[in-house]
Amino acid sequence: YYHEKYGIPADRTLVAPNTIDDIDVQKDIERSKDDVAALRKHFGSGPVVLYVGAMAETKRLEDLIRAMEEVWNKCPSTKLVLVGDGEFRSDLEKMVSELKRRDKVIFTGKVLEGVSRYFLLADVFVLPGLGGLAIPHAMIHGVPVIARIADGTEKDLIRDGVTGYLLENNNNRELAEKIITIITKPELRTRPCGPGSSATSISPVLRFCKTCFIFHPVILAS
Repeated sequence: YYHEKYGIPADRTLVAPNTIDDIDVQKDIERSKDDVAALRKHFGSGPVVLYVGAMAETKRLEDLIRAMEEVWNKCPSTKLVLVGDGEFRSDLEKMVSELKRRDKVIFTGKVLEGVSRYFLLADVFVLPGLGGLAIPHAMIHGVPVIARIADGTEKDLIRDGVTGYLLENNNNRELAEKIITIITKPELRTRPCGPGSSATSISPVLRFCKTCFIFHPVILAS
């Protein structure tokens, strides 16, 4: 994305997207597996649309809630699970109450440990605004991601139509349509996205370390 934007030759760049420790995530997955059944009982049997991250204005979570109105019209059993906290949370809760959707939107608050149980339960992860690390976090769990074009990191992480969808504009209807597409087509929810799959080919942490190893002598020489 960046070498295209700024005209830097592709053969002189090596992309190492910022990432999370997928090894730690795998451990969290193993610890969280037993909790999924209880969460499923609590949330119901319908599809789960997930967001994990800060609740800030730049995340555009109000757009996600508006888009969910169309999703609920077609898939009324769907739950929207918002994991995280922040200064914008009270505004979002007020919005949900005014829409009379408190029965369909779950605010979990900040989750420091065991967040994998929410990813394991999710049918799709949505990032409607700025963000980055949440994308590989979802993909490690094998969850397809829908993200809007924001700071460009999503273009380096998501293979459009393979590991999720990239949205070029802020059209809430398009966002709703992509959510509906994924939650109504099981085959789109079972494509491999995690480490070692054809979609990622190599552990994100190993890719980052490999890049640092390659450029370390160059940095020292400069």
